[in-house]
Amino acid sequence: MPGYELALVFRTLERSKLAEAIKRISLSIASKGVVLRTYENHGEKKLPYAMRDIDSNKHYQGHYFNISFDASPNSLTNLQDELERDVDLLNGQLYRRVKELCRPCEKEPCEFGELDDDKWRKVKNWQKTCLKPL
Repeated sequence: MPGYELALVFRTLERSKLAEAIKRISLSIASKGVVLRTYENHGEKKLPYAMRDIDSNKHYQGHYFNISFDASPNSLTNLQDELERDVDLLNGQLYRRVKELCRPCEKEPCEFGELDDDKWRKVKNWQKTCLKPL
């Protein structure tokens, strides 16, 4: 089964409501017969642009979250429609993993702080080799 990654942006929610929203989406994905691998919480951040929710309210802050899973391509046919109907979700993008993801720090020393142009190119190159949009 090929690997997929689901990048999610939730509207700003209380911790308990955010947990309920993540659980709701996880159960929706799991009901399709997939193998859930990892969850990554990237925290609450300012959105790159104002996003509208299902009720057309503008949001300027969002909670970023990634879910990695393995699934057959046929099982994901209605997933995007389900994500668009979720009331707490501002944006959800599904990506196919080209190769197994590894942490960049496992191969070479980690870089902390601001990225200069050379380091930014390395990060972008790493992303291009690991993830492809569907």
